[in-house]
Amino acid sequence: MTQLPRSTPRAEGVDPKAVFDLFRYYDEHQTGVHSIMILRRDKVIAEGWWHPYRPEFLNMLFSMSKSFTSIAVGFAVQEGLLSIQDKLLSFFPGVLPEGAEPCGYMKELTIRDVLRMATGHVTEPSIEKEGEEQWVFQFLSSYIEKKPGTHYLYNTAGTYMLSAVVQRLTGMTVEEYLTPRLFEPLGFGEHRWELSPEGITAGGFGFNLCTEDIAKFGVFLRNRGMYDGKQLLDPAWIDEATAKQMEYTGHMNIDSRQGYGYQFWRCQPENAYRGAGAFAQFCIVLPDQEMVIAVTSGAQDTQPVLTALWEILLPGVGKGSPQPEDKQVTKELAAFCRRLKMPVVQGKKEACGVKFWEKAYDVSGNILGLERIEFCDGEENSLKVVIKGKESVIPLGYGEWKDAVLNTSSLAEPQPFRPLVPTDNRVSCCGAWTAENVFEVRIIYGSITFPVGCR
Repeated sequence: MTQLPRSTPRAEGVDPKAVFDLFRYYDEHQTGVHSIMILRRDKVIAEGWWHPYRPEFLNMLFSMSKSFTSIAVGFAVQEGLLSIQDKLLSFFPGVLPEGAEPCGYMKELTIRDVLRMATGHVTEPSIEKEGEEQWVFQFLSSYIEKKPGTHYLYNTAGTYMLSAVVQRLTGMTVEEYLTPRLFEPLGFGEHRWELSPEGITAGGFGFNLCTEDIAKFGVFLRNRGMYDGKQLLDPAWIDEATAKQMEYTGHMNIDSRQGYGYQFWRCQPENAYRGAGAFAQFCIVLPDQEMVIAVTSGAQDTQPVLTALWEILLPGVGKGSPQPEDKQVTKELAAFCRRLKMPVVQGKKEACGVKFWEKAYDVSGNILGLERIEFCDGEENSLKVVIKGKESVIPLGYGEWKDAVLNTSSLAEPQPFRPLVPTDNRVSCCGAWTAENVFEVRIIYGSITFPVGCR
């Protein structure tokens, strides 16, 4: 993995106080931000990770994965493998049984319609049903109510079909296809992308990257397909993919009402756009400010994360020449970033006469497959957890996060579809007495934080 060049806010014409204020806001308001990297003129001017998150950790990108799938389609167009006016059905002969006719609008559906979330569906096709392995069939046999190109509906199933098209044309998954064309030229480190039961890259979700590689993707986009002096992808595709292609005003958050491109969202600042995933995973490009911002997060509300950027950071971005360095502010900002950490459980360390650790607690029915939790050997400083039938021991930190590795199967290779489950087995844990008979445990598992209360 290669690193981006580093600089300082002042050297790149940014007020360091604005950067400092942004980091403080994210920290003090407990926005859920895990990491942020701010670039100007393709140089990193500020970066921070909230412990136990670290620079080398892979992050679940959720729907930011869609933007990478869009770029894969762009490469396929550049190589003459398809046109965005091609009909989707033309790539899947024989998928529907003989005599089974697709609906009329399915016959009209183009790659461009799918790219801009304009398939015409009123309800997104449910292709990810448990036990269902034929996702392509499920999509192609779905019913489209409105003329393609006339109606916006966020459609992750459609993005999966784009991934399936690329694989049909190239014989490679999207991840394999992008590796020599994008990931290697940008100097990416480790990356992982989940597979569907059909062995196709999930497309609309499931991609995992470290924060710096998200930032590199932003540099590639800001330079309209160029990286390190090499034009990798046609600038016209970047312009088209990141422009407003569909109007969408139905979202509660204002930054999600700015329009949609080819698997990219527009932003409030003029000419700005982003790749975006659930819980505020962002690759933000601000061409007018010559900036890229990479964010990973577990935010329940994504709008405050964006609003802070526009209202706190951007006013400090100047257009003039670099200013003399304020070494004191730079030093204070660096020290502040080193102290960042996710909130730990606040409470007492000592037990209040309740021997709760002598019990085991069933906590089944959650998306992570956590089935059972108990305290090891009558001690308060370690937990025994059972996840999908496999037992692991986790050290329990008080006033700090303690790291462990779950006893799960190796996840080094792409995995079959596992909704919302992290693709590695790292975990961090802390706990404390929050009431006379309540001990709260907080566990960070990949990008997900969840509490467990024991009584």
